Amino acid sequence: MTTYGYMRVSTDQQDTALQAQALDRAGAGEFVSDVMSGKTTSRPGLDGLLSRIKPGDTLMVWKLDRLGRSSAHIIALIDDLTRRGVHFKSLTENFDTTSPMGRAMVGVMAVFAQLERETISQRVKEGLVVAKANGKVLGAPKKHDAALEAAIREAEGSIRDIARQFGIPKTTVHALRKMPNEQKKT
Repeated sequence: MTTYGYMRVSTDQQDTALQAQALDRAGAGEFVSDVMSGKTTSRPGLDGLLSRIKPGDTLMVWKLDRLGRSSAHIIALIDDLTRRGVHFKSLTENFDTTSPMGRAMVGVMAVFAQLERETISQRVKEGLVVAKANGKVLGAPKKHDAALEAAIREAEGSIRDIARQFGIPKTTVHALRKMPNEQKKT
């Protein structure tokens, strides 16, 4: 069973000395580090470690924010480790999945991450309703003007032939021909 210490700094001007010292004192036997923003979910050092870490091993960090900045991403990583039988410890927060309380905290954190995702989704939906009520046109701008759309709808031939003639996807031709009259004008 190996205890790996993972360290991350955001820029080359920062160093991992403080993290390495704390992880070494806590018993980490092997160290892996990355120099990049915590917002980046794919990190070469962490990705390599996650691919070779085995059940019974421990991944240790100095602080949770070294693992990532998004709570949802951190929880997904910890949950994945737990399912794989890998222990996780964060020294600063005294978070340890080798104990029953630590495992319970993973569940509590997951609940709050889900709440955060649902709250963000709800706010986005409410914002879209308000924007639409205020006359904002939602979605991507139209790629075709009304005259071109009318020409496509009136063109003779198969969907494939019309698509080739106008240089557009077959799905666009099909959608324009299926569209009810009241939607064609908006």
